[in-house]
Amino acid sequence: MNASKAKAAHEAEIGAGPSPDDAPAARQPEAAGHAEAADAWGHAAVQDGEGERAASDAAREADAKEADAKEADPCRAERARAAEWEARALEQELKARAHYDRYVRLAAEFENYRKRTMREQEQQRKYAVQPLAERLLPVVDNFERALAQAQAYAAAVPGDPGASPPESGAASGGSGATPEEGNAGAGLSVAFVEGMTMIHRQLLKALEEVGVTPLVTVGRPFDPNVHQAVGLVPRSEGLASGTVAEELQKGYMLHDRLLRPAMVKVVE
Repeated sequence: MNASKAKAAHEAEIGAGPSPDDAPAARQPEAAGHAEAADAWGHAAVQDGEGERAASDAAREADAKEADAKEADPCRAERARAAEWEARALEQELKARAHYDRYVRLAAEFENYRKRTMREQEQQRKYAVQPLAERLLPVVDNFERALAQAQAYAAAVPGDPGASPPESGAASGGSGATPEEGNAGAGLSVAFVEGMTMIHRQLLKALEEVGVTPLVTVGRPFDPNVHQAVGLVPRSEGLASGTVAEELQKGYMLHDRLLRPAMVKVVE
């Protein structure tokens, strides 16, 4: 570029030279100007040439180094790209494992929650009748006591028309009954006892259908988990020590749960 500028200046000076009249006087300065412009043009041309040669040499050197590197390791770029892809794949795999582990934990927690909820709901359905059953047990006890009294009275009437109910005074105003009245009372007592017995069986069946069952205690070994000892009886034949000899109040189970312990007397 410097050489071009110098050459353009030189040509301008030549084109704008002195007139024929001034030629002799201006010939010497003109020659000097031509010489200076030529020197400047030549110097600039040298500098431009040196710069071009330096740039060319640098480019050739870079190409040579790149060629040497390719000759020394032609698969370096491929290996770099492969390493980059491997790093990305490893990162994605680690993320996938983390997400999978989280999914497995959440699935396990949800399954445990579902099972626990189902178990609690089953327990609630299974023992939902417990409060009602606990309130009905005293009613059943009183019904059985009344049934036992009616059975004892009905058993005494046929053999003795004038008999009175156990521990209840006279059957008719405190005086003995006539044979006709005794026979009528006997028939009425038997029918009454049979009706009460049927009602008792229906009541126990209804309780059994919801899971309430009585405990069998007499003759069984004493079990503090289901028995409540309220007294001792002397040892007798046929009953070993530590067995239940008498039941004072029935015990009941609600499925596999103790609803009420049995009050018993135990052999010494």
